[in-house]
Amino acid sequence: MGWSTAPFPVPGMNYTMFMSGETPIGGIMALTDAGMPAEVPPYWQGTVGVDDCDATMAKAVALGGKVVAPAMDIPNVGRFGIVADPTGAVVGVMASSDPAPAIDANAPGRVGWNELWSSDTAAAWTFYSSLFGWVETGSMEMGPGQVYRMFGRPGDAQPMGGLAPKMPQQPVSA
Repeated sequence: MGWSTAPFPVPGMNYTMFMSGETPIGGIMALTDAGMPAEVPPYWQGTVGVDDCDATMAKAVALGGKVVAPAMDIPNVGRFGIVADPTGAVVGVMASSDPAPAIDANAPGRVGWNELWSSDTAAAWTFYSSLFGWVETGSMEMGPGQVYRMFGRPGDAQPMGGLAPKMPQQPVSA
C-alpha cells in the first residue's frame, strides 16, 4: 500500500503511526499495550472524529451503547475513547486538539471505505445516525431481505461506508 511507519510517543506503550507520504493515517500497537484481555484477537478499529469526546461517549451510552475504553488524553493529539454500539460493534471516537486537515480518503494508500456487518442493522443505523449525524446516501438490494445501506455526512453526496446484515459465514472477531 506504500505506507511507511513512524514512532509516536505515547506514555506507557509502544505506538507506531502508519504514514501515507507525510500524512498519518493510522497506527499499530500490541494488544497488551492497550490492556486488552488475552481472549481479544487482533483487529482493525476505525475512529470517528468528533467535536467533544466525552459528550459523544455519554451520548453513545444514552443511545444504548457502552463505553469500552474511557476517554483519555493523548498529549499533543487530543482526547480518545472507544464505544460499542447496542449490537457490540466497537468504534473509536477522537476529538483532535488541533483542527484536522482535509484528507482525501480516496487517494492511493488511504482507507477510503468502512463497512459494518451487523446482527441488527436497524439498531446499528439508529445508533450511528443519531450519534454522528450520518445520513443514508443510497442503498442496494443484496438478496432477499439483504439491503446494503451506504452512509455519509449530511450535505456530502460521497458515501464513506456501508452497513449490511452480517451473513452467517462471516466470522466474529472481537
